[in-house]
Parts: sequence; C-alpha cells; structure tokens
Amino acid sequence: MDDNHKRVLGSSLQIIERRLRQIRQDLQQSGEEADSVLQSTINDIDPETTRRITDAVTSMLDEINQTKELFNLEVDHKALRWHIITTLSEIWNILDDLKPEKVSRAFGQMSDEVQDAWRPHITRLSKMVDELDRELGRASLDSSGRRRDQSQESIRDNSTKADAGDSLMQQGAQSLAMCRRGQNPGRGRPNGA
Repeated sequence: MDDNHKRVLGSSLQIIERRLRQIRQDLQQSGEEADSVLQSTINDIDPETTRRITDAVTSMLDEINQTKELFNLEVDHKALRWHIITTLSEIWNILDDLKPEKVSRAFGQMSDEVQDAWRPHITRLSKMVDELDRELGRASLDSSGRRRDQSQESIRDNSTKADAGDSLMQQGAQSLAMCRRGQNPGRGRPNGA
C-alpha cells in the first residue's frame, strides 16, 4: 500500500477510534455526578440501548484493530504534554476572544460596568493558563519515567534533537506564545488584524 494511503487511513481511523472511545466513556459515566460547571448531560438512553451501543462500539474498535493489522498501520505515539499544550493553546485563543474589547467589536458595545465586571475573570483565567504552561515547561519525564526539570527555553533550544512528538509539542508551545503576543499563529499577524 502506498505510504500516503496508509497515512490517510491511519489518521482517519485514529479520529474514529478517539470518538468511539469517547462514546463508550460517556455511556459508562452516565448516571454519575458530573464534575461540570456550565454543562450537564442527561442520560436519556435506556440500559438495553446502552448495552447495544456499547457492544457496537466494541465491535467497531475490533474492526479498526483488524484493519490496523491487515494494512500494517503504525501506532502513533503522542506525548501527553503535546496534547495538553495544544489544549492550552485552544483555551488561550478562546480567552483572548473573550476580552471585552473583542466581544464589543464582534457582538455590540458592552457597558463600562459590564466590562469592569467581565475583565478580571478573563484575566485570572488567562493567568492560570500561563501558570499551567509554565508548569508544563518546568517538569517532564525522561524516557525512563524519571522526573527531569527543564524550562520552555531549553525545550525550544533542543529542537534539533527532538523526536516528532516533541517537535509538535514545540509548535504548540510556540503557537501559544504567539497568541500571547497578539499574533495569529497561522498568519504571523496580530489577532483580529
């Protein structure tokens, strides 16, 4: 099989697998108290249907595994740090878009009173994202599972030694840094420009 075909099949099946595992997890957690502030999922699926859906999801995951074996698809190992940095970047972008001046431009002028009440919450959340990012840059595990300390600067300085997962992690960290400087990582221009 052509490498491009293997890549598209593998990456597409990864997405499907991730979504199927999320469905299974949602079904297993149904009925439990969710640790959620602004969202609540009401289980409106009866136990018999839940069982049938769970069985179907398991069958689909088995089919994905058989396809992986048949076409000798490689397992894509992703660093948890990369996933978290990507998620932090998404959170940062959302918080940046929630700045009162941006919301006013997009959805109509806010009163000064609303802006004054709104801004501190967004600022505190942004500072918390910064702290998470710094913490992620300070501590990681080496290949043997031992804790090693390093700064974000040393991560970026060692990019030539990084494997593909670390390279993606660095790109996520750089995108996050660009967002903080008011630049759009996709275009290198200020956000909103």
